[in-house]
Amino acid sequence: MAERIDALERIGELADEANRRSIGADLGPTDGLHTLVADARVRVETELGEVADETERVRDAADGLASMLRGGTYVLLGANNAEMQLGSGMPLSVGVVTIDQGEFSVDAFGPSEDRFPVIGAEIVDPDLADRWGFLSPANDYRKLALTARFDDVVGPQTLEMFRADDGRRLDGVIALDAVVLAGVLDVVGGIEVDGVQLDSSTALPYLLEEQYVEFDGVDRTLRRDRLSVIASAVTERLSEGDWDPLDLVGALAEHAVAGRVRLYSVDATQQSAWRVLGVDGSVDAASTGVFLLNLGASKLDPFVSLSVDVAKPGDRQLIYEITVSNRSPAGLPGYATGPWDQLGLAGPGDYLGRLAIYVPAGTASVRFEPDRTLEVFGPDGEVGLIVTRLELARGEERRLRVALDLDRSYDSLTIVPSARVPEQRWTLDGADYLEGGDLVLRRP
Repeated sequence: MAERIDALERIGELADEANRRSIGADLGPTDGLHTLVADARVRVETELGEVADETERVRDAADGLASMLRGGTYVLLGANNAEMQLGSGMPLSVGVVTIDQGEFSVDAFGPSEDRFPVIGAEIVDPDLADRWGFLSPANDYRKLALTARFDDVVGPQTLEMFRADDGRRLDGVIALDAVVLAGVLDVVGGIEVDGVQLDSSTALPYLLEEQYVEFDGVDRTLRRDRLSVIASAVTERLSEGDWDPLDLVGALAEHAVAGRVRLYSVDATQQSAWRVLGVDGSVDAASTGVFLLNLGASKLDPFVSLSVDVAKPGDRQLIYEITVSNRSPAGLPGYATGPWDQLGLAGPGDYLGRLAIYVPAGTASVRFEPDRTLEVFGPDGEVGLIVTRLELARGEERRLRVALDLDRSYDSLTIVPSARVPEQRWTLDGADYLEGGDLVLRRP
């Protein structure tokens, strides 16, 4: 592994040299040139600028990865896509991962609820406090994903809670979900846990559905321990296997777009790399998103689909037609259906949640048609947030209409990923859009 880290550092050095040469290239005078020569000079200058930008990105990514692999200690969050929150699965597992010269080790990785309540942690962001303060989000790791802003809220909040909980100030945060675990196995190879063979094709269905059937009627702590063992086994494979760091980066980058892996570091070099690689979880002003937050302590989210059809009746108007369908099958184990009777739901498989919507900066008004009671509303960083409660019977499909009036026009909006499984889709003018991409509002 030391050779691989050296190679990353060498890549960073070469990219830095190429960056400096691109920026400092002397293209000669600009005055008195023939039109053809002047046009060619502009093209070369533009291309050199693009080379400079790309080599800067490569340098930052290589330097940050090398720094992380050299050594550090990070809070490890395991998100469960079967129980969703805003922008990710609920962080149901938490522990510590230590990296030393490319060797990975996991310590005290277990259920988040075992660390509840966290005493003495402050809420690091005023918008988090104003929007979600009634839930006391600083006392429970399971409430970390009440915002999708990982870079300036979730990451720092996690470190603050771990400091209060454990006494240590760690170097950063790594958040992964079940889809990413399957992707990592594709790079480092399969594992065996208590006789269960898991690889890139079997890990996800096992984690999202099969484990609940296997442990139905069994002490829930046995199932929770299985999750910890699986994560630890994957981490061991990272240390033992003959794998290429660049292959792992490629696998993580693929899942970063869908919001399934997020990294935060107190080190500026590493944080710059996470921005370049798209795993920092930033949310800018020109962003939007639609999310379901599980309220029923169930594992029904893989059976609840969410889609958004966007209409643009005016230059500064948007209409979101949101379709939510509950396709939970009959006969699911009790752990998957959750305590439906205690929540006043009609039967097992009924879904209780919150529907949350991010609206871009400059949204003059946003409203449900017909009107619905808002449980949460106001700014979340640069975007606006509205939240309403939603109950969906098993087999029910519901359509909700949301109208946005903007005080500015946008050429496009970035769709903040929800990390749902299956991935939700957006449509506009007959075109399909994936989360993490740009919703094109104005054709060139």
